[in-house]
Amino acid sequence: MILKILNAIVIKLFRQAFGSQLRCNMTAGVIAMGINVVALAISYPLYLRFLGYEKYGLWLILSMVLGFARLGLLGVRSAVIKLVSEEYAKENIQGIQSYVMMALALVMCMGVFALSVILIFRAQIIVAFKLTGENAEIVFCLLPYIGLLSVYVLIVQVLNGTLSGLGRMDLGSYIDAGGRITAISISVILLYLGFRVKGLLIGNAFSYVVIHFTCLFFIRRKIRMHLFRTSNWDGRKFRRLVSFGGGIFGSSLFGLLLDPFNKLMLSRYAGVAAIPVYEICFKGSMYLRSLVEAGL
Repeated sequence: MILKILNAIVIKLFRQAFGSQLRCNMTAGVIAMGINVVALAISYPLYLRFLGYEKYGLWLILSMVLGFARLGLLGVRSAVIKLVSEEYAKENIQGIQSYVMMALALVMCMGVFALSVILIFRAQIIVAFKLTGENAEIVFCLLPYIGLLSVYVLIVQVLNGTLSGLGRMDLGSYIDAGGRITAISISVILLYLGFRVKGLLIGNAFSYVVIHFTCLFFIRRKIRMHLFRTSNWDGRKFRRLVSFGGGIFGSSLFGLLLDPFNKLMLSRYAGVAAIPVYEICFKGSMYLRSLVEAGL
């Protein structure tokens, strides 16, 4: 009798969580965020064990530069989700192709610009963070690779946004969470083998390759797109893409710049070893807060 009651409760909860695509998308957001929180809790002790506070602080500086490059994506991914979903509802494959192609072109231009800035000003970046000796050499050598990865990340996130716009935001959330797990797993293996900070870069790069091809696989199961056609260029759609994405970019820019500013001040006045302490506290609290709003 008790088993039947429990079974009925489980079935009811399952239907409430996964009874429609909207519910699947909302539930997936919460589950994926929960996975990210657990992955975060596991990764920090491991990274600190293999690298120590100072060398892990160097990686956080490098990943912060990657975050600056990703500012170019801010707004574009949300615009892709919204506009692709509208065209998909109208079964307008040509419209989807146009938005995706123009979004890819836009973020690639932004990414190349960010890469150029990183290559030109990498010495000034090191000076700004008051890095010296071996720390300065590590960051100087890895910055160009971070710049290249930033361009690739922009492309991958547009593809993830396309999948979400095609009605499978649940898959997009799970793929992102799977990418994080992949990054941590590969990074820890490479750290164990002695790759140091470079191992984190390789692990993160490999995870985006996994996200890229997984998103492509599921997109092609939904629709067949032919992106590289001149007919995909549409001035009106481009203006709409930039207009919608630009509004989101402007409203969120200050909040996203605050975290890099804090890390810059910590590196300059408290030392690079203080950055991981701030990162653990700040990002951990943000992820816990996001558990509540992830479904929305």
